[in-house]
Amino acid sequence: MRKDFVSVLRIKDFLIFASGQTVSQFGEKMVNLALIALVGVYAKGSPAALSKLAVSISLPVILFAPLVGVAVDRLNRKKAIIFSELGRALLILTIPLVMVCMHSLFAIYIFAFFIFLYALIFNTSKLSIIPNLVPTDKLLGANSVCSFAVRTATVVGLLGGGYLIDWWGWQKSFYINSLFFIGSASIFTQIFVSFKNRTRSKLTFFSDLKEGFTLVFKERKVLFVMGVSFLLCLVGASVYVLIVNIVQQELGKGTGGIGMLGGMLAIGTLIGAFLFGMTGRRFKKKRVILFAFLILGIIFAGFSLCKNFIFFILLSFLAGIVMTPITISQDTILHETLREEMRGRIFGIKDWILNLFFAISSVTLGIIATVTSVRATLFGTGCLIAVLSVLGMWRIRK
Repeated sequence: MRKDFVSVLRIKDFLIFASGQTVSQFGEKMVNLALIALVGVYAKGSPAALSKLAVSISLPVILFAPLVGVAVDRLNRKKAIIFSELGRALLILTIPLVMVCMHSLFAIYIFAFFIFLYALIFNTSKLSIIPNLVPTDKLLGANSVCSFAVRTATVVGLLGGGYLIDWWGWQKSFYINSLFFIGSASIFTQIFVSFKNRTRSKLTFFSDLKEGFTLVFKERKVLFVMGVSFLLCLVGASVYVLIVNIVQQELGKGTGGIGMLGGMLAIGTLIGAFLFGMTGRRFKKKRVILFAFLILGIIFAGFSLCKNFIFFILLSFLAGIVMTPITISQDTILHETLREEMRGRIFGIKDWILNLFFAISSVTLGIIATVTSVRATLFGTGCLIAVLSVLGMWRIRK
């Protein structure tokens, strides 16, 4: 309902939080583009160099997400957020000096790894702190506002960031980019929130991690969220491995075409976050998630049959609208279900599962597409997503 989306912005601490998150998200998109620009300067846009950069960015989540979740549950989350933002700012501020002295691609990968390790700490802490800022009945509205803010920063960052970096140059862009994270950290210092953190010895660190994985399989709502994350990975892998291939190779639209699709998808997610924030409380979240996956499955099967780029743009826009209620509902279910001392671990495990399954799904779809065809694999993936969502709805109803 509209009142839920708007009224949550009247909560001062949450409004400060949402503002800081938006500034941080814009900075993150800018640093992504700046790192790509830097690789372009030192490696002349080599695909192999860009692949290594992508691995450096995703590796912190695959290696450390569950452990970071345990650490976040032990720390003051507000301090963890500020620490991670200042850590990113310092690293980004140092990049130009190091690159001028070393001229090394390896240094870029090391910096990218640690920048996104700090990003992992930030994202896990950010998701864990939201229930401390708003009442339980406003969690869906709060997650909708956060999603809307993130999508807005993403759209602005992707569409405008590249031009700004070209204008400033890669060195100046890193100096300016660090200011976004310093600004974000200063905004988060204005939040006043109390926590119920536990005090534990170092000997129980891995016991905490085991407790988190045990809860994933023991609590049905948490297991449901983790289970449907597999479908979300199939969706993401289908876009990167299959749809990108069709647009670039078969339709001949190149990187510009991919950018256009990504822009339409981002705009769709922006609209989806706003619409679901106004109406989401009318519906049961599990059914929303499964019905959205059913529509996504149909859309992806539709992608496999499209020959006209205009239809790809329209379907991307629709997919963006449908995807947003899934992520908002997932986060809200976890916020409503988890005890405060468990949030960091579960959100860390969720990030780990998403990245791991995304990598597995990408490799698997790539192999299947090589043996059969890209369009046949995309059609089969869409049908699989639709069938699994129908089975899930049947199971819930039963």
